[in-house]
Amino acid sequence: MAFLPQFVAPDAGARLLPFLFLGAVFVFNGTLWCLVLVWTAAAMSRRLQRSTSWGLALKRASGALFVGLGARLALSK
Repeated sequence: MAFLPQFVAPDAGARLLPFLFLGAVFVFNGTLWCLVLVWTAAAMSRRLQRSTSWGLALKRASGALFVGLGARLALSK
């Protein structure tokens, strides 16, 4: 709600309609973005399931990343 008031004129007579409209626009954009994320993740998942070498490389890379982050945390003061 803190984001919306800056787009609604304080001297406007009806404030409810602009709030509802901006809320609907926010929900619509958020839904579209989430659908794009889900579609992309599903496509990547299908590709990784078909190719075992890419899946193995991804597991090794993420494991190396976590080991590196753990070592950095262990060596930090």
